[in-house]
Amino acid sequence: MKKCPYCKKELVDTALRCRFCRRVLSPAGIADESALIINNNPELVRLSIISAILTAPFMIIFVFYSAFNFHSRLGYLNIVLVVYFIGLIANFFSAAIVAYILKPGAGRSDIAAGIKTAFSKIDTLMLWTLVSLTVGLLLGVLERLLRLAKFVTTAGMISYSAATFFVLPLIVTRDMSIIEAIRVSARMVKNNPVKAFGGLFKIDLKYMAITGAITILGILVLAWLADFLMSERMLSNAWLNHLCGFWGAYSVEITVSLGSLAIASMAIGLSYFSCLTQIYRALSYASLSKQGI
Repeated sequence: MKKCPYCKKELVDTALRCRFCRRVLSPAGIADESALIINNNPELVRLSIISAILTAPFMIIFVFYSAFNFHSRLGYLNIVLVVYFIGLIANFFSAAIVAYILKPGAGRSDIAAGIKTAFSKIDTLMLWTLVSLTVGLLLGVLERLLRLAKFVTTAGMISYSAATFFVLPLIVTRDMSIIEAIRVSARMVKNNPVKAFGGLFKIDLKYMAITGAITILGILVLAWLADFLMSERMLSNAWLNHLCGFWGAYSVEITVSLGSLAIASMAIGLSYFSCLTQIYRALSYASLSKQGI
């Protein structure tokens, strides 16, 4: 038996969440609880997919401007606006997922309640997106003007992201300014960084393991297929000649279809793990702030 660190009631050793005060007990437990929630509530993944779909046009515009390397003031302004809208859409749906988890009596029963909460905080979310964009731009400017090494600005951005990890849950659950939310978030992370991020590494490692396994499997399948098709027995088959002729006639269409399928699969995978991260953020915040769910 073990005791809950919050209410001091006795629990079984394998407990992930206290059955009395309903708080998650450990970073690993928070990660497992996040996976359980996302598996039981697939509509949360749909929110992330919708977010990815809405940001796709802005991503295309961003790539277009970056590829043609527009150095005019109008070009830079357009890039900044595109990045802002990408961030705003991502923050909006992330806030909806966090509200779904943290809002008692509403979020768990109705996904629309999470979206409604995000809409009610849209002015704060717009300001938060602007603050994050400004910090990113300032780091980029400092890198150019002071000739800082890339790893210095990268370290600065990672530190900023870590310190503001709980800003979204604070925006959703409390009425406070962005500056105050950043201060509270930084204090929560500083006081207990292991509980804030410990389980997140487990989620990231799982994502990297799955992605790596799929990539390696795809390479092996393609290598086997190439070896199989180039064998003497296959080259002598008449149907293979017809297949090559079909590929030659529709190579562009087939390539675009396969590429679109690969991109769609990656987007769904990223949406799943992005959603999992937001659930973890909400549960970790609830645990650190001693807020029952």
